[in-house]
Amino acid sequence: MAESYFGDKSSCVENTSTLNLTSSSSVRGLNSACVRKTPLSSSKSVCRSRTPLTGYSVTSSSATSAHAAASVITAVVEGRGLARGEVGMASIDLKNPEMLLSQFADNTTYAKVITKLKILTPLEIIMSNTACDIGNTTKLFSLITEHFKNVTFTTVQRKYFNETKGLEYIEQLFYAPKSLKVRFQGSEKTAMIDSASAQNLELVINNRDSRNSHTLFGVLNYTKTPGGSRRLRSNILEPPVDAETINMRLDCVQELLQDEELFFGLQAVISKFLDTEQLLSVLVQIPKQDTVFSAPSEQHLTENSTHPCRAEATPIKAVSHFRIVCKLLNEIYEHIHCLYKLSDIVSMLDMLLSFAHACTLSDYVRPEFTDTLAIKQGWHPILEKIAMEKPVSNNTYLTEGNNFAIITGPNMSGKSTYLKQIALCQIMAQIGSYVPAEYCSFRIAEQIFTRIGMDDDIETNSSTFMKEMKEITYIVQNANDKSLIIIDELGRGTSAEEGIGICYAACEYLLNLKAFTLFATHFLELCHIDAFYPNVENYHFEVQHLRSNAGNKEKIAYTYTLSKGCTEEKNYGLKAAEVSSLPSSVILDAKEITNHIAKQILHRQTGTPEMMKQRAVYQLAMRLVQTARNSRLDPDSLRIYLKGLKKKYEASCPAPGQNDEQQ
Repeated sequence: MAESYFGDKSSCVENTSTLNLTSSSSVRGLNSACVRKTPLSSSKSVCRSRTPLTGYSVTSSSATSAHAAASVITAVVEGRGLARGEVGMASIDLKNPEMLLSQFADNTTYAKVITKLKILTPLEIIMSNTACDIGNTTKLFSLITEHFKNVTFTTVQRKYFNETKGLEYIEQLFYAPKSLKVRFQGSEKTAMIDSASAQNLELVINNRDSRNSHTLFGVLNYTKTPGGSRRLRSNILEPPVDAETINMRLDCVQELLQDEELFFGLQAVISKFLDTEQLLSVLVQIPKQDTVFSAPSEQHLTENSTHPCRAEATPIKAVSHFRIVCKLLNEIYEHIHCLYKLSDIVSMLDMLLSFAHACTLSDYVRPEFTDTLAIKQGWHPILEKIAMEKPVSNNTYLTEGNNFAIITGPNMSGKSTYLKQIALCQIMAQIGSYVPAEYCSFRIAEQIFTRIGMDDDIETNSSTFMKEMKEITYIVQNANDKSLIIIDELGRGTSAEEGIGICYAACEYLLNLKAFTLFATHFLELCHIDAFYPNVENYHFEVQHLRSNAGNKEKIAYTYTLSKGCTEEKNYGLKAAEVSSLPSSVILDAKEITNHIAKQILHRQTGTPEMMKQRAVYQLAMRLVQTARNSRLDPDSLRIYLKGLKKKYEASCPAPGQNDEQQ
């Protein structure tokens, strides 16, 4: 979420009233008020009986607990006419009296809407009744109801999604005037992480067990307050993209790590804070007027006061206390913006203390922000927590000139873990946390896309293939030059020929972008794409072959170490067949056919000497540009580095007279 402090520049409008909601202490009362009444009249029904899915409720026991914890009500509306293609959202959290408004463009996939709603985890969603007319249901309504089956849906007439009407409602709300914080949040201040990527990376929910804390949120969550925990969650799902904001946070974390007394002192103070957002949500609500009017008569009061058992706690005192409380609240409203600022600062400080705490438990380093993704000996933060020891570390290097990495290696060699590690480190850096590495620099990503092969993708079927196609289509349609794109095992849901074709086409499209892309695959034919695109680098995970004493059979030992070049483990299937009970004649035939096909493909895809020279020139030029932009070397060290680049260039160029057949 966009922040109001520590270097944030987001638009923030405070002390403004907003939606018509009842007491946060009664969710049941809230539901009945929203579902049955319009904001202005108790005689009109908000939900028509013929409206599909209106008042949809939770049925499963597992969903019930999650739904009970939800406390956000969100209204969603699509623009019409000149505003077509725009989506407006307004949401309020009953546990945090802040109205969040946003308006953004969304394409036909409505990925931004779904992602934002999943981040909010709403208790109830309000939409226009025109969105769900029988026989004319909009695509947005269908998608939302498909993704949020356990959420209550309420419809109101389209005319109520109107600025003038909205201002009229503000005058008739249960919230005190000038007491509710209203904030506008666009999409430009935070990185876009779609819901599928958040699930793939296990940012806030473990895929195997939702109660398990083995998530990025679990790794970083040492917060002491509910507000701090909520802020951490929202930042992980929507990391900031403003370098000034991020570096300001990193400065704070560094100061906390360097001053032990300050760290423990603030941690002790923060832990004593109540849930300030919950307190504010109570303070800003106006008690119902009928509380005063339903006070007992004077005669009844006299009778009560003379009763020997009621002399000490009389209704008169209750009414008197009520009027004192109202007066006190009116005085508080004048200064309630101070409480909002306090709440905001406490939650931010709590999150930064949590980052510092996580650093004390592992060897994290402060990230830098450049135009390069460079990680020296980085490791997977969640895997470290699961294994209770430091996992195998690996290097990563992507620049504008080498922005596309193809990663190969056998099953279980570490490809998927490595890819997730890169995305998690990127997110940690952008939220202001230190990173599990010896050194790291990042280019700020505006979108983070992941297509990670899951265990259930192994089975080849039409549903898996369609899921892959939807995910790659979304990436292709939404990626830009500032994206971080991670794709793993694309094309496993179809035949090898089609899979190779789809992967090759996807790679060629993404190669036209300056996005940083890591593409893991079993299709070794893709490794030859570097002959045509100089910004492609091949990497592989090494394995060792060991002979067992029993039966003289060969075993594979996984090193989980990333090295340059394409894997030499070219025939995983054949090696698996060798240790099976297949007849030897079948295995020999399979090897001959495989070798024949491989030679044909290699002959078609081998680059010419001229292409190799062009690639060497391109890489030298890009390295020189990177050096000019980022080098901090002294003159002597720079001279040595440039000589090394010259030698590397000369070694990459083919020898004079070398022909295609010699390649």
